[in-house]
Amino acid sequence: MFAKVPDRSQDFKIPEILEPAGRWASEADLIKAFEDARKNADSIRITNDDLRDHFFDRPLSGPMDGYQWLLLIATPSARPTAQIEEVTTNPNFPQ
Repeated sequence: MFAKVPDRSQDFKIPEILEPAGRWASEADLIKAFEDARKNADSIRITNDDLRDHFFDRPLSGPMDGYQWLLLIATPSARPTAQIEEVTTNPNFPQ
């Protein structure tokens, strides 16, 4: 998963749900949503549930267990980071 998600050998369009869509009316609303998501992350860190026993469907790859979902969630920034590095290291990129 850590190798496949950031792989830029193929172009693909991100799922619509992940596209920026002006979901938050203000910066304060965005910050609140971020902080709420962090609270969820804290509960994941302290859970005693076996994440391998909880399955969720993923349209692109089929069912994944909770542990696989957490790995997937950790990887999205790798692809855009690689894109930024590719663009900014191009000799034609303005200095």
